[in-house]
Amino acid sequence: MFYNIYFAVSSFVWGAPMLAVFLGTGIFLSAKNGFFQIFGVREWMSQTVLKAFRSRKSKSADGSVSQFGALTSALAACLGTGNIVGVATALFSGGAGAVVWMCISAVLGTMTCCCENILAIRYRVRDGAGRFKGGPMFYIERGL
Repeated sequence: MFYNIYFAVSSFVWGAPMLAVFLGTGIFLSAKNGFFQIFGVREWMSQTVLKAFRSRKSKSADGSVSQFGALTSALAACLGTGNIVGVATALFSGGAGAVVWMCISAVLGTMTCCCENILAIRYRVRDGAGRFKGGPMFYIERGL
């Protein structure tokens, strides 16, 4: 009995309706932002990767993170064993067609991630010590 309910909920959450919601959200956000993840490559490369490797004469303030540190932290959050195993599993179970859908969902997911970061910065607050705090819990509480 419990297994049947679990299987039904799991099939819905990880099934076609949820995939349609994820892809639909990515398409909506991409269209709303003019497909910035595709047409704004020069802008985001110059503001992230290229800036991280430029030499800076001034030191960062106490308690702040350098641009290179922020870049490596963001990459560490995005890359991991789960992503490597997930790609291998998709290729094994879905074949070569899985690569096409992974690329499409990655491009659309990029804008979703970008919008989450924008919301996190928009709704961040300073704590008692003057440090910034932000993230999903803040933009859900203050944005909704």
